[in-house]
Amino acid sequence: MDIEIWKEAALEDNRGQVFLDNLRLDINAANLDHGSLVAFCEEVKRLPAKIEPGKKSYVEVGEQAVQNRGLFLRGQRVQDVGDPNGVLGTDMLLTLIQIDEFSVDILFEKSLCRRFTKRSPQPVDYIEAHLAAGQPRSDRRAGPHLRGGRPMKWLAAPSCLVTDSGNVCTVEDIREILGLMGYGSDEWLCVLSVPLTAVAHDVRKPNAFDGGLNMIFRSNPVAAEPYGRAINLKNYENEYIEVVSGPIDFTQVGEVLLHGQLSSRSSVAFAELTKTVDLPKTRTFIETVIGSLAP
Repeated sequence: MDIEIWKEAALEDNRGQVFLDNLRLDINAANLDHGSLVAFCEEVKRLPAKIEPGKKSYVEVGEQAVQNRGLFLRGQRVQDVGDPNGVLGTDMLLTLIQIDEFSVDILFEKSLCRRFTKRSPQPVDYIEAHLAAGQPRSDRRAGPHLRGGRPMKWLAAPSCLVTDSGNVCTVEDIREILGLMGYGSDEWLCVLSVPLTAVAHDVRKPNAFDGGLNMIFRSNPVAAEPYGRAINLKNYENEYIEVVSGPIDFTQVGEVLLHGQLSSRSSVAFAELTKTVDLPKTRTFIETVIGSLAP
């Protein structure tokens, strides 16, 4: 499609504004390589100029471009940047999964799924037992890996398990402080430990392509910090440390650290999420940088 049409659509859409501002922050912080940006622009131009069923805006062509070119995990490798503040100076990171029929079916033998009920704590017992026994399902088609809807997994530092007042977090606390708006009422969440050795070969600082059109993601503009900072939905500040890695071998996961059922949905004031977007700078950025790459 015409890059000018996409640019205008992105600038008129709140999601697009956040995405473009994240790109600007990533480039300024050296967290996005030139080749990935060129590939993104080329793919936007290649895609048809039409809105697919279920899509709301031309801005979603940008999301499709990222997926088509596989432009994930392109941020700085933590190992290359180092960790000057010692924040990741730990032997463990955290990841989170939603416990439902799909995740249990993917991770475990089908016999466990027949006993699964969404409102029962039993699936957590199954997860703990299988972690202890090291028995993920061996179905090669599904694969014993933890990943999200994209070919990567978000991870957090252990500091998010304890509140500022020193109390142990609940799953609802975790949902809020890590900006996990998509998890709603009655859903079961499970926080798992991941030894750093399981992902140390490729832990990355997340960037705009990893966050996509998710408004609950802001790129970390501090070049010296080799990690992102999740948006805390309690105050809309970028606070708790997050990184991304490729899919994680389930046999490398440690233990269940926290689990529980959410009792409510998260209330998000989207106007608060766009307040930090510097639209004039973003417009200048897209006109100069992206415009020069794909005239």
